[in-house]
Amino acid sequence: MTQTKQEIVVGYQGTEGAYSQLAAKHHFAWARAQLRCVGYHSFREMLEAVKAGEVDVAVLPIENSIAGSINDSYDLLADAGLSLVGEEFQPIAHCLIGAADVPVADIRRGPWPSSVSNGTPTRRKQPSPVRRRPRCTGCRSCAEISPIIRRITRGW
Repeated sequence: MTQTKQEIVVGYQGTEGAYSQLAAKHHFAWARAQLRCVGYHSFREMLEAVKAGEVDVAVLPIENSIAGSINDSYDLLADAGLSLVGEEFQPIAHCLIGAADVPVADIRRGPWPSSVSNGTPTRRKQPSPVRRRPRCTGCRSCAEISPIIRRITRGW
């Protein structure tokens, strides 16, 4: 990749707004080339795209402050015959998303099923009391959940 390239295509796992996409934008902020980020459903699919030349590089998380080392990432890199070429530290700031106008003091952990984002299970927090039975849904990434919450809570 040279600075004379017109476009840098970066793969990341997740949907628009995922932390890996933000890391890609920060990492290549210096580039004079246009940056195009392409989201993939899995790390394996993303790394296969690098090998196939569909993307120039990929952002692959190798450590998570909550889960620790992401051993699957190391295994996938070794299996694909790819190497690390840079590093980007991306601060993670999770936020609680729910119905509007619910005081923080009223938020309780409920007996609802866990939600899973990027394979990491988390207990969902639900406002209490609720006027309707809460609905739980899965998502591929945290960035995907916001419009789902808006749709589910419309009218609360």
